[in-house]
Amino acid sequence: MSARATHARRWRLGSSTHVRRRIRLGVVLAAGALTAIVVGSAGAANPASATTTTNQQLTVGVTLSTANDPVWLGTAVNASAQATLGEGDTANVVYVVDVSGSMENTAFNPLQPSVGDCDGDGLVGSALDAACVGLIALNDSLGSAVNVNVGLVAFGDGGKTADMGSAGGAQTFTSPPDNDGSGNTVPDAEDVIHSLATEFGGPGALGGIGLFTPDITAGFPGSTNYDAALTNMNASFATQSPTDINTGFFISDGLPNTFTTGAGSPLQAAIDAGTRILTFGIGGGAANSCDPGAPLRTIADATSGTCTEVADPSMLSTVLPAQLTNIEKLELKVNGTVVATANGPEPVSLALSNVAITSSLVVGINTIEATATAEDDTVVTASTTLGVIDLALTPASETNDLSIEHSHTVVAKVSGDPTQVGGIPVAFAVTGQNGGTLGTCSPASCMTAANGEVSFTYSVPVAPGSIGLDTITAVATIPAGTATRSVTKRWADLTPPVVACQPTTNPSGNNIPPAGNNPSSGQNPDGFYVLLATDAVDPNPQIRVSDTGSSFVAGPYSNGTKIKLTQAPGSTPNVKKGPGVIDWHITLKGDAVVTATDGSGNSASVSCKVPPPPK
Repeated sequence: MSARATHARRWRLGSSTHVRRRIRLGVVLAAGALTAIVVGSAGAANPASATTTTNQQLTVGVTLSTANDPVWLGTAVNASAQATLGEGDTANVVYVVDVSGSMENTAFNPLQPSVGDCDGDGLVGSALDAACVGLIALNDSLGSAVNVNVGLVAFGDGGKTADMGSAGGAQTFTSPPDNDGSGNTVPDAEDVIHSLATEFGGPGALGGIGLFTPDITAGFPGSTNYDAALTNMNASFATQSPTDINTGFFISDGLPNTFTTGAGSPLQAAIDAGTRILTFGIGGGAANSCDPGAPLRTIADATSGTCTEVADPSMLSTVLPAQLTNIEKLELKVNGTVVATANGPEPVSLALSNVAITSSLVVGINTIEATATAEDDTVVTASTTLGVIDLALTPASETNDLSIEHSHTVVAKVSGDPTQVGGIPVAFAVTGQNGGTLGTCSPASCMTAANGEVSFTYSVPVAPGSIGLDTITAVATIPAGTATRSVTKRWADLTPPVVACQPTTNPSGNNIPPAGNNPSSGQNPDGFYVLLATDAVDPNPQIRVSDTGSSFVAGPYSNGTKIKLTQAPGSTPNVKKGPGVIDWHITLKGDAVVTATDGSGNSASVSCKVPPPPK
């Protein structure tokens, strides 16, 4: 017994579409192609299917590693695709085999030694041996699918239906594979095929089926009765569910002695039942058996089947399984670009597992497709979509003059498909120099508006302690996870203090001496001044007094310090304690330049003049 194929195939047989084929070197060249497309949701299985021209169900699906939609840009996402042949309704297959005497008449059908003695009758290479080998190959190709049942009918003078199981009573159908998966230990469908028998000879020759309920009788192989074959086939299918898909593989080596058409005929009964019949004319006597009007062609045409001439019966082991197609290719695409391919041919399935597609995803709605192509050019595409969104926080960096502005606003924007960017909660936090500072959102809920935007505004005190670098972090949360973005804000004091040198009271503190009437006497001939400096940020800018006639610098002094300023070109500049309300007496060689400097190093200066004492 030949070894069983180990793959599992599920078959769907039967179609309303008739497609003519031609055989070349045992390969079926099928005309026509079918295409199906389906769209699903992210992460969900979304099978699409179409019936191939060989009447199998080609099914494809695509799944994502995430069930969330949308996801953040850069989220790790894998896609898997699976293409299978055979998913579909329960299929019943009946092998209808001619066992009339001509199947072993070497004059009519020369021996084909390469097929061996498949029926075990001692005659090596008969047409029946070739049919036996071909059916076993077909049976192996059907695999171990639970939704395929196989039966067998032998016909000559009459028709006989095989008992397909070893249990008590007649089993019209069984599953195709070896029952124990290890060879010929347990009798099964393959043994029934091996038990086909015919003895070429005259009246009294034996023919029929040897298992499991032997039915080999004299006179059986004397003629070829297509009506008997079709009647037994119809009766077998009638034992199954009316919703099943029924297909017959009808093998004969010549013209029938009995074959009727029209109302009441077994052929009409098969047509009415929706049975599809694939016919095969084998051997030299079957030439032209697929010509229009020939019985085998008539059966095929009437049932939307196909008719195939096989001049060399030994080719049946290739021709019969070739009625099945294979999966040629499975492609995974993201937004129309192929990202992975699995190549066949494979009789059952092709898969692409956990293909990383992260780098192929873009912001917006992405389309992920799995496209399966069968050898007969049937194409099926299943599709799912996945939304991808991204988060941006602006401005990326900014420096504020705290003297002018002490509030800052950042805008978080979620980009993507307009239907997916609104209503996303965003949490803001300030760290750094002003860490922990709270703020307000717009919208107040801190959730993105319909345009995907939400802003955050916070304020800091106008004080030296606010000066420095803050980091503002936004964390947006969706079911698929979080996205975090950070920007920086530098608070700085960029505005110099306002400095003044104004006349003030004499040491008694009672009056401010008037300026001299002589314009050359200077702005304040008596030299009593108050030093003033204010700054928006620094409450205590430092004031210094420098000498235009030397490098001497006095100070620092605080705002409101009162001085007596004396210009003495020939003396050494100095500072002494002042009298009364005058804090300091400063003697310079030239005029005074009063400079105020804040804590950030910003400076401003004014001139403070006094004439030298008279000589």
